[in-house]
Amino acid sequence: MLKAAGFAVLAVAVAVVAGVGTAVRSEVVAVSQPVPTLTPTPAPRPKPIPVLKPTPIFRVEATRPKVVVANRLYSQGKVPAVPCALPGRPPLSKAELLSYARVMVKCLDQAWRPVVVAAKLKFRPVALVEVYDSRKPAATPRACEDPPKRAGAFYSDDKICINWPEYIGTFPIRDEATFRDAFAHEYGHHLQNLAGILDSYELGHRKKPTKAVQLEDERRLELQANCLGGAFLGANSVSFDLFGPKYLELQYVAKHQGDELSAPVIRDHGSGSSRARWTLAGLYQASPSACNTFTAPPIEVS
Repeated sequence: MLKAAGFAVLAVAVAVVAGVGTAVRSEVVAVSQPVPTLTPTPAPRPKPIPVLKPTPIFRVEATRPKVVVANRLYSQGKVPAVPCALPGRPPLSKAELLSYARVMVKCLDQAWRPVVVAAKLKFRPVALVEVYDSRKPAATPRACEDPPKRAGAFYSDDKICINWPEYIGTFPIRDEATFRDAFAHEYGHHLQNLAGILDSYELGHRKKPTKAVQLEDERRLELQANCLGGAFLGANSVSFDLFGPKYLELQYVAKHQGDELSAPVIRDHGSGSSRARWTLAGLYQASPSACNTFTAPPIEVS
């Protein structure tokens, strides 16, 4: 969430039937009638394999800023793996979540710094990580005041704020996966800020855009943050122990956070399939080169 400035288990049952063999006496009986000659049924002709037409290249509008469609960040190769001494278990309280976040942001800074510098961009770390509770607005830290509604976390002005009760529940492994995904996503907005994408990208850059166009543009921004977050996690899968259950939980989270699950439904972050597509693209390729949502066909940012 960007704040504007300003298992299934598949069970297979196999039944084994034991047959009892019985000796049967058989005799060959001569038949006087002629045996008809059977004409074999011709095998059906296979249907021709359809020739798939290539997907037409999405033409980027001339008004879309070059900094978002051809940013130097996209061409800097893989995100490096860095040593990251995360807590030994998922966070179970407000204090533990804040401590976890502050360790994780240092890992993100360390991993992304050389990528940003190689792109000839000025790097600066996230200035502040803080937590708040949306149920208690009066107690919200000043740095996180006026948080967006429906947000588990948000980024604004080099700060990442976390609505901590969203990540403390009854399923610690999934809660941890959800938090990692969200926090890496918010850092993705920080990268967009460093790369000049946030400054140059405006929802009103087209003349008199419709509401649908504005929402599509916003989804491109948010889905890119998903992908950048996935690139970091993919590059640092060892430090984050993304194997077995933890890896499966991250995949689950990526696929089950679509706009269609929100109430009310607002199409500003992407469907579950689109969010999974971009998060997993970053995770598998571990590179910002996978994250250019601004030149993707509209169907991929639905």
